[in-house]
Amino acid sequence: SMFTTTALAFNIIETQAISKSSDGLAEAFTGIVVAIQLFTVLWVALRFTIRTRSGDWTIVDNVSAIRSQYLRSWFFFDLVYAAPLELLFVGWYPEIYYYILPRHFLRFIRVASLVSSVNPLASFRRWFRFIAYVSIMAFIAHTFAHIFIAVADAFDHNAHVSYIDGLYWVVATLTSVGYGDITVASPEVRALSVFYMTCGVVLISTFTAFATDFLTSKDAITEEQTSMKNHMAAMLAYYNIPWEVQKEVIHIFPGILDNNTEKQFKEAVSSMPQFVQDKLMLYFNAHHLKQVSLFRGAAEGNPALLLEVTKTMVQHVYPPQEYIVQSGDAVSEMYIILNGTVEILMPSESDDVPETYLASLSRGDWFGEQAVLTDLPVESDVDVVALTSVEVLVLPKEPMMRVLETCPDILAQLMSEVQRRQGKRISRSSNNPNSSMDTASMSGMPLPTHTVQVTVSPRRGVSFAEIPVLCVD
Repeated sequence: SMFTTTALAFNIIETQAISKSSDGLAEAFTGIVVAIQLFTVLWVALRFTIRTRSGDWTIVDNVSAIRSQYLRSWFFFDLVYAAPLELLFVGWYPEIYYYILPRHFLRFIRVASLVSSVNPLASFRRWFRFIAYVSIMAFIAHTFAHIFIAVADAFDHNAHVSYIDGLYWVVATLTSVGYGDITVASPEVRALSVFYMTCGVVLISTFTAFATDFLTSKDAITEEQTSMKNHMAAMLAYYNIPWEVQKEVIHIFPGILDNNTEKQFKEAVSSMPQFVQDKLMLYFNAHHLKQVSLFRGAAEGNPALLLEVTKTMVQHVYPPQEYIVQSGDAVSEMYIILNGTVEILMPSESDDVPETYLASLSRGDWFGEQAVLTDLPVESDVDVVALTSVEVLVLPKEPMMRVLETCPDILAQLMSEVQRRQGKRISRSSNNPNSSMDTASMSGMPLPTHTVQVTVSPRRGVSFAEIPVLCVD
């Protein structure tokens, strides 16, 4: 697309170069034209396979439909300027060569059709729009330079303005710089200068607007989140909130921004048919699963498996202070926190003794991992309580076992985290004489007293692995 927008200026430059310069310069510009023509032919060929759009909302992404759509719409139009017809007349019939070159002006019409994005939800191609505008500005400057040269030669026979001097004069005039080192005193050139100065005001203004928009525009989500951050910063400053409290706000604000984005997404999805909602939420949950450090390896190595696992996941929302898991519950799923914060508490044996705080888990953390590593449901000996409003994904045992079979790295990371939490739990128990904790998992599951057997894919050369969860005297 970039070559298509700039090719016209190169072609016209080449025309003037052949008529006013040495053969060496003419050959150089002819080489540029040939390169652009070959690229354009390749570009036209690729249009038979690149998805497109029909009308405002219809996407054409099937190969046969793309070919049919292109043949009916732009093919013959592109063929007019893409076929290197003028190269047949180089060196022996220059008049026809010059007459054929103006067909490249059709590229401007094609450029207008390429500014719009193939995705109907996206307004335009931002990068391409800016490049096209810069290319058109370059072509205008080039054209104005040749008009200046023609007028100067016609009304001042002593001018002898070269193309480089003419282009330099036009740019200096359009940008209102006007060094005055190149002057032509005829009234006709002065009248032309007034016209160029007026055009320069318009061109520079529009170019500045395009450049500003290109450099400062953001996608809708980033723009809205930036606005929310600026608004929060202004309110904290207005109410003289202490810095220590501001740091707490800063710590939790990213989650608030994500929650707001997800809320808007779900509201938009809720008005769609149910089968579309199911597909969108499938990818929505898969996106969240990829953000969890535990599953990044699976997302990169086997995304199809991750998507299959996501189909079996169920999303639950818990209000503040509600129990997600209670001591004594039989747990057979793994929980992944999408949003919010939970507390892991050890219930006391006496009503007079408060629960013992073990840990807080938030977005991207998980608990209940031991339930998917054993054959039978595991009885929890801790309480998992929602500290704020919490969204969790519940992952059943069977699909999680398929992930472990395919991705041993996830298994190793999971077991490492289990042991880390258990070690931290035992350390807390030994430092708290009032605690009745034994060697149980901080993640909400009791410590198995045997090794865990996990089947691994035979393609990796291992039939199963025996992994001790923790060795305690």
